[in-house]
Amino acid sequence: MNTISISGKVFKYTLRILWKTKEPGTGGVNNISTLVLNRNLIAVGYGDRGKDGTICVWNSKNPRTPEKKIMLQHAVTSTSFSKENPHWLAAVTEAGDVLIVDVGPSVTNVMKNPYWDVAWFLHNNLEQVKENVVTVGDSGQVLLWDPHVCSSNEIGNLVYSKIPHDNMFIHKHGSNSLMRREKNFMQSKFQAAAIDLDPIDPKTIYVSTTQGSLLVCTTSKILGPPSPFPAHRGAVLGVKHSPALPLVYLTHGSDAKTFIWVHGVKPPIASLTTDSLDPVLCALWSPSHCSVILTLNRKTICIWDIRRSDLDPMTILFAEEGIHFCTADFNQSGTVVFVGCSDGTVTAYNLHEMPHLPYLQKNHLLAAFKKILWRNKTLYDEVSFVLNR
Repeated sequence: MNTISISGKVFKYTLRILWKTKEPGTGGVNNISTLVLNRNLIAVGYGDRGKDGTICVWNSKNPRTPEKKIMLQHAVTSTSFSKENPHWLAAVTEAGDVLIVDVGPSVTNVMKNPYWDVAWFLHNNLEQVKENVVTVGDSGQVLLWDPHVCSSNEIGNLVYSKIPHDNMFIHKHGSNSLMRREKNFMQSKFQAAAIDLDPIDPKTIYVSTTQGSLLVCTTSKILGPPSPFPAHRGAVLGVKHSPALPLVYLTHGSDAKTFIWVHGVKPPIASLTTDSLDPVLCALWSPSHCSVILTLNRKTICIWDIRRSDLDPMTILFAEEGIHFCTADFNQSGTVVFVGCSDGTVTAYNLHEMPHLPYLQKNHLLAAFKKILWRNKTLYDEVSFVLNR
């Protein structure tokens, strides 16, 4: 554990358990979603691959019994609360069920296709601005769902063309000869792993793919195939924008790395890595401390403060023997972290002994970038120009 001393005060970035809960027969935790208007409520999606799934809504005031429990036939892969209608919860399953769950009524099954992430966003349909649901998955389609009428529209098809190798030959039917394949392109589809909405432009969606690319799509129209942006040497498992500076975002992938990017700047600003070679399953910005980042793999949870160091995490929490971490999420104030494990346990940790909140978030993050890029003044000047314009 690293400690930072500022003006005689020592900050240890410790994680203290507030409560721990487990619902029997639910399987592993796949996703945790927090409610904006009620910090006490969280939605947890459960289920092991190929088995039944469950959605539980937990209340921090009573973590022994879920407020609501919904049994499903397939594992739940992602959940997300609506901001416009806080009593609505969107969820997707491993089999491709798109669900809108109300506080009282049951579930609406809309379509069958493998989906891995879901999000709410404000959509302008020329008549009114209302909150809709967007999903991505193995099909390569970005689908827009209207929860009021249970219908979907395709707003993007994530396809790309692969150019064959120069030495590739194909067999022509009806002949015994081989001919070289020229000007013939193989069309493939991106398999999307996660999505994140652009905080500035509500029509722009960032999609991470298992092919190692990051795609930027627009909900209005996609002109031709998307241009992939190579982000990781392996699958990009997630993307998250900074709540303090919308032009700053992070990506994490199966190459055990977490990169910090600035929109419009090609190389990553920082790379957060540890000795572990496990894929980074989850990476989150702290809602309160703009320079604090949480990364999670199967064995460890790391708390980073890039204002202090980008080489070593401030705190490392290890999983118990025989259990591995699956996912995590902050509450809206950034003081509590909810962590889900493979045995179905959900644990709430309190972030203790943290530094004071930065008064000017933008200046604080710029100072962090200046410290990281002290050997690359050209790149820092480019980052400073983008963030200050």
